[in-house]
Amino acid sequence: MTRLIINAGLREVIFDEQLGSYLVLRYVDTLALEIRRRNLAFLPKPLGLNRIEWLQEYIANRWPTPKDRSAPFIRQMAFHNLDGLDALLEQLRASEPAEAA
Repeated sequence: MTRLIINAGLREVIFDEQLGSYLVLRYVDTLALEIRRRNLAFLPKPLGLNRIEWLQEYIANRWPTPKDRSAPFIRQMAFHNLDGLDALLEQLRASEPAEAA
Protein backbone atom coordinates (compact mmCIF):
# COMPACT_ATOMS: atom_id res chain seq x y z
CA MET A 1 0.00 0.00 0.00
CA THR A 2 1.21 3.51 -0.76
CA ARG A 3 0.02 6.35 1.42
CA LEU A 4 0.41 9.96 0.31
CA ILE A 5 -0.48 12.78 2.66
CA ILE A 6 -0.89 16.40 1.76
CA ASN A 7 1.67 18.52 3.56
CA ALA A 8 -1.03 20.87 4.88
CA GLY A 9 -1.27 21.76 8.55
CA LEU A 10 2.39 21.09 9.28
CA ARG A 11 3.18 22.76 12.61
CA GLU A 12 6.67 21.54 13.49
CA VAL A 13 9.61 19.57 12.08
CA ILE A 14 11.71 17.79 14.71
CA PHE A 15 14.90 16.18 13.44
CA ASP A 16 18.32 14.74 14.11
CA GLU A 17 20.71 17.48 12.95
CA GLN A 18 23.90 15.45 13.44
CA LEU A 19 23.17 12.14 11.77
CA GLY A 20 20.05 12.85 9.71
CA SER A 21 18.57 9.55 10.86
CA TYR A 22 15.04 10.71 11.67
CA LEU A 23 12.39 13.38 11.18
CA VAL A 24 9.14 13.81 13.06
CA LEU A 25 6.53 16.00 11.38
CA ARG A 26 3.87 17.34 13.76
CA TYR A 27 0.60 18.14 12.05
CA VAL A 28 -2.15 20.30 13.54
CA ASP A 29 -2.67 19.08 17.11
CA THR A 30 -3.33 15.36 16.83
CA LEU A 31 -0.89 13.65 14.45
CA ALA A 32 2.85 13.10 14.10
CA LEU A 33 4.61 11.35 11.23
CA GLU A 34 7.87 9.56 12.06
CA ILE A 35 10.35 9.20 9.20
CA ARG A 36 13.49 7.11 9.71
CA ARG A 37 16.72 6.05 8.09
CA ARG A 38 19.63 8.06 6.66
CA ASN A 39 20.71 11.38 5.18
CA LEU A 40 17.47 13.17 6.08
CA ALA A 41 19.12 16.27 7.57
CA PHE A 42 18.52 18.49 4.54
CA LEU A 43 14.76 17.83 4.44
CA PRO A 44 13.47 19.90 7.44
CA LYS A 45 13.91 23.34 5.88
CA PRO A 46 12.15 22.61 2.56
CA LEU A 47 9.43 20.69 4.47
CA GLY A 48 8.87 23.67 6.75
CA LEU A 49 8.61 25.95 3.71
CA ASN A 50 6.15 23.57 1.96
CA ARG A 51 8.61 22.95 -0.88
CA ILE A 52 8.34 19.17 -0.78
CA GLU A 53 5.13 17.84 -2.25
CA TRP A 54 5.41 14.23 -1.07
CA LEU A 55 7.64 11.68 0.65
CA GLN A 56 7.57 7.93 0.20
CA GLU A 57 9.28 5.12 2.03
CA TYR A 58 11.46 2.61 0.19
CA ILE A 59 9.63 -0.58 -0.81
CA ALA A 60 12.10 -3.42 -1.42
CA ASN A 61 9.94 -5.50 -3.76
CA ARG A 62 9.17 -2.45 -5.91
CA TRP A 63 12.60 -0.84 -6.41
CA PRO A 64 16.27 -1.90 -6.36
CA THR A 65 18.29 -0.96 -3.30
CA PRO A 66 19.77 2.52 -3.79
CA LYS A 67 23.52 2.42 -4.38
CA ASP A 68 24.25 6.07 -3.53
CA ARG A 69 24.73 6.00 0.26
CA SER A 70 24.89 9.82 0.39
CA ALA A 71 21.35 10.24 -0.98
CA PRO A 72 18.34 10.57 1.36
CA PHE A 73 16.81 7.17 2.08
CA ILE A 74 13.49 6.63 3.87
CA ARG A 75 13.16 3.11 5.24
CA GLN A 76 10.18 3.66 7.54
CA MET A 77 7.27 6.05 7.92
CA ALA A 78 4.83 5.67 10.80
CA PHE A 79 1.89 7.72 12.06
CA HIS A 80 1.63 8.48 15.79
CA ASN A 81 -0.88 10.12 18.09
CA LEU A 82 0.58 13.26 19.68
CA ASP A 83 -0.15 11.84 23.16
CA GLY A 84 2.95 9.67 22.75
CA LEU A 85 5.19 12.28 21.07
CA ASP A 86 7.56 12.76 24.03
CA ALA A 87 8.13 8.99 24.35
CA LEU A 88 8.68 8.71 20.59
CA LEU A 89 11.29 11.50 20.61
CA GLU A 90 13.06 9.90 23.58
CA GLN A 91 13.16 6.57 21.75
CA LEU A 92 14.52 8.20 18.57
CA ARG A 93 17.24 10.07 20.45
CA ALA A 94 18.28 6.83 22.17
CA SER A 95 18.54 5.02 18.82
CA GLU A 96 20.66 7.68 17.04
CA PRO A 97 24.03 5.87 17.26
CA ALA A 98 22.51 2.63 15.93
CA GLU A 99 20.79 4.40 13.03
CA ALA A 100 24.03 5.97 11.83
CA ALA A 101 25.43 2.60 10.77
